[in-house]
Amino acid sequence: MKKFFNLLIIAIALLAIMTTSMNAFPRKILVEDHTGAWCGWCPRGIYAIDLLSAELQEDFIPVGFHNGDAMAISLQGTVASAMGITGYPTGTINRTPQMLNGVPTLKIDPSEWADAIFQNPNQTSPVKVEIEYTYNKQTWKLNGKVKAIFDQDVQGQLKFNFFIMEDDMTGVGEGWDQHNYLTNRAGYEDNPFYNLPGTVTNYKHQNVLHDMVGGAFGVNGTFPTNGVKAGDVYEWTFEYDMQDCPVPVQNPDKLWYVGVVSRSAPNYEILNS
Repeated sequence: MKKFFNLLIIAIALLAIMTTSMNAFPRKILVEDHTGAWCGWCPRGIYAIDLLSAELQEDFIPVGFHNGDAMAISLQGTVASAMGITGYPTGTINRTPQMLNGVPTLKIDPSEWADAIFQNPNQTSPVKVEIEYTYNKQTWKLNGKVKAIFDQDVQGQLKFNFFIMEDDMTGVGEGWDQHNYLTNRAGYEDNPFYNLPGTVTNYKHQNVLHDMVGGAFGVNGTFPTNGVKAGDVYEWTFEYDMQDCPVPVQNPDKLWYVGVVSRSAPNYEILNS
């Protein structure tokens, strides 16, 4: 009887593990690319994002954090400091270390983004994130609602955030023209920037981060301080005047948005988006 009881406990434990794994939500791959128009090596990051976007489609979310150019925002420096980023281009994946060649690595060069992602395929998350939004082009008022649906317990303080993005941003002169060190450079023949000049004028920048409405690391008080339980559902609505964007919106039809659920300090991990 004792042996039977022990086997029953093991079977229940295995069933619980299998159920947790089966119920876990797919995890989006959010890459924050710290970049700049002045940065001649940053076309490496641009091309890496293009390849990953084509491969992963809607499972991939690229966020362009601009530094020192006409699209720069002060929050980039805040996030870069927290992540220990000092060189450009550099990216993080969900703001958490990824296993890269057997080593947990937080700051990753664009040449290794794909390796880091595909060495850890089919990542799952305890939370599914959904967003709804309305934007009135006449009043410039944006309302974004982010919903978090949990299928597992999560300990610790979590936070909501809402990113405002724009594609095809462009302008004239320094601050907009993309510098390019890949022109006719050996080893980069497959990169489209190989055939472009050293300064690409009228360049259209993609995935430009306008603002993080919840600040660099999300809004305090949007989740219980001691964590959440499986089955919990939480929502948070962000209200924003688009005229307050640090970098003015160029084309409202090119705007897109990202809802985020992340951990608090010290690691700031993005659980899902």
